[in-house]
Amino acid sequence: MVRQCYVDMLLDLHEQDEAMCIDDVEVGTSSYLVYFKALQKYCSSVLNVTSEYMTAESRNLYEVTVHLPKEEDGDKKNENVPIVLIEAGQTGGVEPVILTLSFIQRLVACEENENMIQNVRWVFLPCTNPDGLEYVRFDRPDWGKNTRKIEGSRGYGVAISNNFDSHWNECEKVKSMLDKNYPGPSPASEIETKFIRNVLLKYKDDIKAYLSVRRQGQHGILYPHAFSDKTDDVDPRQVKIAEMVSLKVNQRGGNLQAFVNDSIYRINNKPVCGSSVDYAHALGIQLPYEVRVGFNKDLEILKTFQTVSENHNAVLRAAYFSGIRELYAIITNP
Repeated sequence: MVRQCYVDMLLDLHEQDEAMCIDDVEVGTSSYLVYFKALQKYCSSVLNVTSEYMTAESRNLYEVTVHLPKEEDGDKKNENVPIVLIEAGQTGGVEPVILTLSFIQRLVACEENENMIQNVRWVFLPCTNPDGLEYVRFDRPDWGKNTRKIEGSRGYGVAISNNFDSHWNECEKVKSMLDKNYPGPSPASEIETKFIRNVLLKYKDDIKAYLSVRRQGQHGILYPHAFSDKTDDVDPRQVKIAEMVSLKVNQRGGNLQAFVNDSIYRINNKPVCGSSVDYAHALGIQLPYEVRVGFNKDLEILKTFQTVSENHNAVLRAAYFSGIRELYAIITNP
């Protein structure tokens, strides 16, 4: 069953030859802006879009909230409602953004997910590095930074994923500003970092889970730490829940790709400082994770040794959403 507001939106937009599904769109900053405007116009009862930050190239950084208060909640409709914060695209690329947009679409459009948006407030930061997204789309697929000009140098770009104030200066110093892992002149030097950090701080008392969706390396859900193999303050519950979510994704996605669960450090096999997941962990957020995806690159690898169906990406997105459902069930039934 599709929510009536979404049906109305699709009928009106389809008359103007717009695509019927976010999966059918080439996602860039202009396309998701149109999508948000349409959702805000037709489905404002369950969705709200705000933007208070802008990148160096004057692109907006959006915060999207999906929540349907229960009628009996009255004036307490936002009190004591657990929050799941899903943030995507720190390292550039289309895959994390379109995956996050598909999550928004499923939550807003499908009435079968009504309990999910009644019992949890979903906060999405659907593209936290739009400058990097556009640069990757049209130029360098291996680019993982923003595109801000570094003052006093010929370098461009800071790795947002290494720019948070969490053990920022404890890794070996990256001397070259041209390095793809350049962490910036100081922690939280970038507007994108400030945006993510301030949303974490704004909701930290109510956030039950934080997922940072990125397009790098092995598919999987990874728990702290990134800066070291330190284990004495890792919550065993974080490890257990990562196992449960990965199991659900693998069950739904079949055997084409293993969706792993492990610590960020062990997957990287080296320390990475300035991680937003470590920053969230230090804030006391119970379930902070890095989620890695990479449909197109992995699809090409798979095709070299087995037949892959045309709807492979759709199957993967459905599998990821089954992992989100599992996380929701854990949060609401501890």
